[in-house]
Amino acid sequence: MITKTETLRDQLQDLNDSFKQERRENNSCYFFLKDESKNKYQDLIRELHMDEMPNDWRYETIKDLVSNFLEYFSDDEELTYDNLQDALRESIADSIADYSNSGLFKWLSEIPSRASFEDIHSAISCIDDSVDLGYLARLRQIEEIEIMGSNLLYHFTQGE
Repeated sequence: MITKTETLRDQLQDLNDSFKQERRENNSCYFFLKDESKNKYQDLIRELHMDEMPNDWRYETIKDLVSNFLEYFSDDEELTYDNLQDALRESIADSIADYSNSGLFKWLSEIPSRASFEDIHSAISCIDDSVDLGYLARLRQIEEIEIMGSNLLYHFTQGE
């Protein structure tokens, strides 16, 4: 929640700075919260995992969302819930979502409950003869990223 002296940009920057990236023995990279930030952000990170066990995709997506929120507008522009929510829906979620079918199907197979749309009506409305399973998987991932981004923004602006 934003205090009177901290802006939304300050809060997002603090969360962004709270992540650390390391490399595993197999050369894959992963993000995690620094020890000094766990008390402040652990509950938020758990909420953004949306009933999933901690996993690399969630951590990376949270980090990507925060970075994109900070970079979308110039430093002299005020960040607000509304303008970031618009940016999230207009381009940020789309830019974070995977484009490869193999990556999308791997994402779905890791946690099968991810295959269920929150808003099935919006998915159905875009189905025609040209839509394939890869397109639907990407739509579902974009929806998940938008939900996470909205929840993240709400966390920092709920007291405004």
